[in-house]
Amino acid sequence: MQIAADHFHASLNTSPIALQHIGWRGKVARELIEYFQLGLSDNTLSARTGESRALRLELGRIGLIRTNGDERFAGSFVVPVTNATGEVVQLRGGEYHVVTGRSTNERFFPHEVDAVFNVRGLAVSEELIIAPTAMDVLRFWYAGHVNITALGEGLALTDGHLAAMKRAGTRRVVLALGVGGKSDAIAIAAAGRLVGAGISTYRATIGRRFMPTSRQWGQSIREAKPMLGAPARPEPPQLDLDWSRVPKKESR
Repeated sequence: MQIAADHFHASLNTSPIALQHIGWRGKVARELIEYFQLGLSDNTLSARTGESRALRLELGRIGLIRTNGDERFAGSFVVPVTNATGEVVQLRGGEYHVVTGRSTNERFFPHEVDAVFNVRGLAVSEELIIAPTAMDVLRFWYAGHVNITALGEGLALTDGHLAAMKRAGTRRVVLALGVGGKSDAIAIAAAGRLVGAGISTYRATIGRRFMPTSRQWGQSIREAKPMLGAPARPEPPQLDLDWSRVPKKESR
């Protein structure tokens, strides 16, 4: 898994088109790329693993490579998910195609791994933002909201989320979701689990047309409404990320 993540990361760093896309109308956020070890699936992983049949079979088993050698995320950004020790345990991608610009549903490999994306973000504040997908997290993080994670497969709040929040001492959660019946259902299901765990829950509405540098991201969080009897929400935390303290990738 780590070999695949490293390969995708190297591919992103040598792709001007992909770097332009992740720049979001401004300077490329090098800190964001390195912090999350973002990658690009460019269909060269099979060649990279060609020398090792065992590795190729393993990547096929977890679903990253199809039987014909094509990559499941081909043309899309890839976001590694790590555990508390920094080990890559899952890859999320396929949501945004770099060349065509089309949006598709986010995919996870391996499936059914209850991993929490950006688990380090839970330790930043007693208030946590939860967005639908990894790419949504990147947009918020780019705009300065680093106390954030994403929902799991099926846009669900999982046991892994609740366990991680308990360890981090999370007291409040802001569900930053879109508008519509499906988003409402996701919010109600997640809020029910959160309230059952003793966590006050609030709902913010995000727009897909928000750009990461837009003030609308912060405004949507400030205007979050209580759910299921949550008390009045304190002033949202002001978090200033010190880029000098962003962990660098360890040499291998």
